[in-house]
Amino acid sequence: MKKRIVCLFNVLVLSVFISGCGNNGEKQSKQKITSENKVEEKLTSEDKAEGKELISEDEAKEIALKDAGINEEDLSNIRVKLETDDGVKEYDIEFYSGRTEYEYDIDAVTGKILGRDMDTDDFAGR
Repeated sequence: MKKRIVCLFNVLVLSVFISGCGNNGEKQSKQKITSENKVEEKLTSEDKAEGKELISEDEAKEIALKDAGINEEDLSNIRVKLETDDGVKEYDIEFYSGRTEYEYDIDAVTGKILGRDMDTDDFAGR
């Protein structure tokens, strides 16, 4: 009886050890944590395998520009980054038109606008 208990205990310890060495079925992607605790990611083939077909950076940019009512010709300094915030993949988009800075968060799967901000630089009061 003691041999069975010892044997079961060893099997249990070994299985816990083996499962702890793996990645627990989670995908591994190249990521970088930003100062805002967001994770920048590069799209991997595993994203597509999981059924998470993402919109392209160009599609996300088009959504933001349409919402802002701005033509691409009127832009300067546009930046688009794919990030993960609270488990949601989103594009962080920043661009300038004239003296106005626009910031958008676009859901990378649905294309829905998650957040927007606009700041106008007023030099007349300085």
